[in-house]
Amino acid sequence: MPVGIAPLAKIARASTEGRQLSPEEQKALRVHANTPIMAAALCYAELIADGEAVISELSSDSAAASRLTRLREGLARQRWTVVGKLEERHKAALTEAYRPRNAPDCLDALVLRHLAFDQFQSALNSVLKSRGLRTDAIDVPRRDLWGWLARNGATATLDTTELPPGVQYLRQLDQKSFLAALLADANNAEVGAALAHEALIERRADSARDVTARLLKARKAVERELLKVPVRLRSQRQFARLRSTAEAYARGSARSLLSELKAAELLLRAVQAHGQKRSQKLRAECLRAAAAAVTAAAPELGEEVVAACAMHRAGCPQAKQSPPCVDCAHGVADRLRPQIRVYTSGRVAVGSPAARPAMATRGEQSSMVPVTPIVNASDSFVCDEVLRRVAGGSTTLVAVVETHHRSDAGLFGFSWISESGELRTGFDNASNAHDGAVRALCKAALDLDDDSLQIRLVTRDAKAADVVQGVMRTGTVVEEAQPPLSTRTVELLLDLIERRPRMSVHVDPCLYPHQGATAAQQLAVLALRAGQGLEASDRVRIEADQLSREVSQGVGGKLIGPGEEGEHAWWLNDESRHASGLRWCLAVRRVHLDEEWCPIPGGWVPGAWLGRRFRLHLNHQHAGPPGTNRANEVVLGRRGGQWAFGGIRWPRSLPPGTLVTFNWQLEDTRVSAYTTRLLFPEKIDGVEYSHRYEPQVVTREVALGLAQARGVSDLSDASWVLHTLRKLGYLSVDGTATLAEEALVRNCIALGLPQRRADGLSVVIDQLLRSGRIQRVQGSLDLDGRPWCPPRPGHVRTALLRYVPRVESVTASRDGGFPQSDRAGHWVAGFVRRLPPGARASAEQIEAHRDAVRAHELVDRDLPEGFTYVRRHHRAR
Repeated sequence: MPVGIAPLAKIARASTEGRQLSPEEQKALRVHANTPIMAAALCYAELIADGEAVISELSSDSAAASRLTRLREGLARQRWTVVGKLEERHKAALTEAYRPRNAPDCLDALVLRHLAFDQFQSALNSVLKSRGLRTDAIDVPRRDLWGWLARNGATATLDTTELPPGVQYLRQLDQKSFLAALLADANNAEVGAALAHEALIERRADSARDVTARLLKARKAVERELLKVPVRLRSQRQFARLRSTAEAYARGSARSLLSELKAAELLLRAVQAHGQKRSQKLRAECLRAAAAAVTAAAPELGEEVVAACAMHRAGCPQAKQSPPCVDCAHGVADRLRPQIRVYTSGRVAVGSPAARPAMATRGEQSSMVPVTPIVNASDSFVCDEVLRRVAGGSTTLVAVVETHHRSDAGLFGFSWISESGELRTGFDNASNAHDGAVRALCKAALDLDDDSLQIRLVTRDAKAADVVQGVMRTGTVVEEAQPPLSTRTVELLLDLIERRPRMSVHVDPCLYPHQGATAAQQLAVLALRAGQGLEASDRVRIEADQLSREVSQGVGGKLIGPGEEGEHAWWLNDESRHASGLRWCLAVRRVHLDEEWCPIPGGWVPGAWLGRRFRLHLNHQHAGPPGTNRANEVVLGRRGGQWAFGGIRWPRSLPPGTLVTFNWQLEDTRVSAYTTRLLFPEKIDGVEYSHRYEPQVVTREVALGLAQARGVSDLSDASWVLHTLRKLGYLSVDGTATLAEEALVRNCIALGLPQRRADGLSVVIDQLLRSGRIQRVQGSLDLDGRPWCPPRPGHVRTALLRYVPRVESVTASRDGGFPQSDRAGHWVAGFVRRLPPGARASAEQIEAHRDAVRAHELVDRDLPEGFTYVRRHHRAR
């Protein structure tokens, strides 16, 4: 490197402090701007300043500590900016590299690979072996990138055996010894020549988190020792030790960051090399040869695949692109799979057709995987038969695991989702589809591990389930499994052994996927695309949020009990910190309005800012323009263990539940906040909302009988029932509140209903049910008394009472008034409606909105994000 990390960090620090730079230093900053070495240098300078700030604080030099904290924050913002630009540049280049221009059409072979993976992989391995190639020769490399590049002549060193002895030694070390070498390196000012070699970049990147975590732990240990000593007795030797551990942490973190960025560059080089014409031609030849071998063994399958691919090409817009139909193989295979089930055993030899495999059509049974179609499979979370086997009350958690594998990339996306809407998505490397499916089950099991729960994983991959369940049953891992498992997957299986008493894996045998499998599969596909740089991570988060809400409102959806709602404040940017500042959203509660404060979601805020005053500008539009943009002074402080702004003068027209978005630039003394108007106001049980709101908070905070808090019992019996349901019922995401019928009376009394009026509540409940104000539904109670609806197997069935908010759209009629809610059937003009968070309008709805604009039925503007268009329709009374 022309300039090392430490010298460049010194220049960056001087620039941030505003010192005069020499021409050579200015040139160094220009040359290395937005490069990995600059990101590492800024990281080093930032953490050195952080260590100095800690030392100053422990030395009781508050002025120096404050100055160094500001310096660290300035360097951190620069680092975020540089890393962000590098990631965007890498993502764009990777997206381009994953679409090689010279890729031949291999749709038939890839579809066949999805439908008969084991047989296809066996034939492909035979083809590769006959050509003297490794099994990973034609796929996009994901592991040992340098080795792949070396074997394909894309590095200066053509063979790993030509590496220097020191590099070969480090490559052969086990993980514990390699980590020890990295920690020793972090304590030296000069990086070892062997560790700096390109062949070790990937392994250094994989160990980056462990290295930084251990170095930070060492620094914190010295800090704690110093804190135990009175200030006047703290020696220079102790401070020198703290400075040494702080420098090691800064050095190790900077080198780890550089390794991660360099590993990303290595991946880009490998993908670009794989996309070259020579590599793509070789890949196509091998895939077609393997497909020919499988087709010879199963001619009916081959004919079905050829016909399906021809039909697909006729109507696919990607068919004329280069490369053609690059992302279509999985979709074509999914459409074929319900009609064709192929199960074969043994290996298919190239040039020697094996016996024709057994064919199983819809409704037929296979000896390997039972095919049992059920009606309306998608309406249930998992197969009812599976649910009966795994039911175990409130101590059992059921989660569905799905994967999506792309063999040419050596990458798979995975996702698991539980009945309550908990989920995780991600992507990882795998040697084959089976390896990825087993690893996904392991990841889900480890994610959900809880001493108080019995974890039941459900998958549609019978072979992967057999492997994991075999480990759970026997406590041993068979490393010679076929298809082979990677070392990483074997390690995860070993981690599961000690958890096996509380975990099990089950196969969903149904032909059609249920709700859980459908949601998990969608997220696995998105995760894989995000891993390839073809999909934004924001899209994955939005889809995950939407699917979580849909699943949690379905079978067995877990409801939120009283006191479990939290603050209803969440971050709107990644990890609560971003180069552009902090952004969060708050559903305003009555306590915020009454006591004039707002919480900041849990996260990092500079400790030196405690008590600092800021100027808050709150933009809140009333029923008509212009809106109110009021400003007042607020104070940053701690409230109940969390950060908060105090002294906020909220608008009087702001009802509880309204969503307020905050923006705070860390270097600025101003904080802005705003509410967002609804296109049409809505009335929720008679209370009008003109701005976006959180239904759960509205149900809780705008319940009837707020005077009860002041000891005034002025409610009717009917109002007492509604008030209790809203205050103590279990909430769903749309604000619906559910409570066991037998618990309603005692909860009314707990809230203040006089005992003498309790006997009359049964008559009142019947009246409310007849009027439609509340609903009676069949549900169940778990061992903790928590209601579930619909009822879950193994629970005690009981009748539940449900409050559903009455939401009405407030639109002006032609005579200037508002339509009556109880009028007869009528035609409703087309209008724009708000969608649930994360949802999007369909292409058909967007086009219908444009037609309405052209017909002058709506204001001429685009359909806003998060809204959909509802056509003109007739509404019954």
